[in-house]
Amino acid sequence: MQPYAYKTTDYGKSWTALPAQESGARGFAHVIKEDSVDPNLLFLGTEFGLWISVDGGQHWAQYKGSNFPAVPVDDIAVQARESDLVLATHGPRHVDHRRHFTAARF
Repeated sequence: MQPYAYKTTDYGKSWTALPAQESGARGFAHVIKEDSVDPNLLFLGTEFGLWISVDGGQHWAQYKGSNFPAVPVDDIAVQARESDLVLATHGPRHVDHRRHFTAARF
């Protein structure tokens, strides 16, 4: 249940591990996305929620705003035009298999 996140700056020729676990991020990492304006702003979706880094992945903090629950974040889309972050989440697996989409403005 540990998150492993990696970053490349040369289109996949080499990869650098990001210290997600050391910053307290928990749960399997499902998706990582870079902001469309600020390349140091990263979003990490894990089994236990959304994690945000403002320094290129060196430090992470769990997003807890707008009453967002600590649910699995399966996919992330950064919508550049409206500066929206769109998350694909789902509730407890045994109760609800439908996808829910949440938009957060940063």
